[in-house]
Amino acid sequence: MSQFEEFPKICIKCKRTDLELHKFTYARTKKKVGSKIYNTNYISFPVCSQCKQDFEKSNKIENVFESFKYVSIVSFLIAIYMIIELIRGSTFWLISLILIITMSLTITGIALFVKLKTDPNKIGNYINLKKSGEISITDHELQQKIVEHVVTIKEEEDFRRKKGTGIIFCPKCGSEHIKGTDFCDKCGKELRNL
Repeated sequence: MSQFEEFPKICIKCKRTDLELHKFTYARTKKKVGSKIYNTNYISFPVCSQCKQDFEKSNKIENVFESFKYVSIVSFLIAIYMIIELIRGSTFWLISLILIITMSLTITGIALFVKLKTDPNKIGNYINLKKSGEISITDHELQQKIVEHVVTIKEEEDFRRKKGTGIIFCPKCGSEHIKGTDFCDKCGKELRNL
């Protein structure tokens, strides 16, 4: 499942069905190691207006962290090197300046990481879209509703397909019959006018 239409008409976050629902698209990008090729996977799902705003804020934090995490790691490594140089007696003012800058970047990265991990509006709390493209719903009750919804859609498609091929269904018991059958074999309901 990866499309808005495959979800039941229920907000993924607040589980309400009485509100106007909007389509929210979430993406995860994976870069192949040693290559410039990026693979992006998308999922679209229904959310209400308030939950959409919450998800958008959380998604911005996640995107900033994804961009910033490597800067933080490199800054941390540079900070360690600068501390070693400071201990060895190198030029104090230059090392102190670089140390302050790198530690600031490292602390910012850590703060973003903590904010992302503790954010109750994080999309990953509701839908897990892995970089491999695998999708899972974290709420088992919602997962069951989605499975039932997908099954209902497939049953409706099968019904429409069969109806177009000359098969009719008994309105009373639902059993299949060839078009032109006078009475239902199971319940005896008249089928002449179908």
